[in-house]
Amino acid sequence: MNEKLLIRAQQLMERQKYKEAAQVLSDLMQMNPLDTEVLGMYSQVALRLGQKDKADDLVSQALSLAPDNDYLYFIKSRVMLEKEQYDEAEKYLKEAIQIDPQYSDYYASWASIKLAR
Repeated sequence: MNEKLLIRAQQLMERQKYKEAAQVLSDLMQMNPLDTEVLGMYSQVALRLGQKDKADDLVSQALSLAPDNDYLYFIKSRVMLEKEQYDEAEKYLKEAIQIDPQYSDYYASWASIKLAR
């Protein structure tokens, strides 16, 4: 993987330049379509761009490659929350918590799901 491109995508995301980040991540996916880090980041960018189905597809693909990655379950939960599929959002967040019960952001996300209902 091209580390410089990955850093560039992260910087663009931090500056909320999601269209540009999407292009960089698309280029990275062409280089390595099985990179779960890139798939997860691209899912987050797609979600920010309002592309909920694309975000769902990308994170689902990442999860199929790395089913023990708690952060990918967290991303999937966020996608489901945006799609207003609250039961699914809770299900995926529970998976993230089961893998890493020490990560406090997961519990904050749990509260946001409860509030969104």
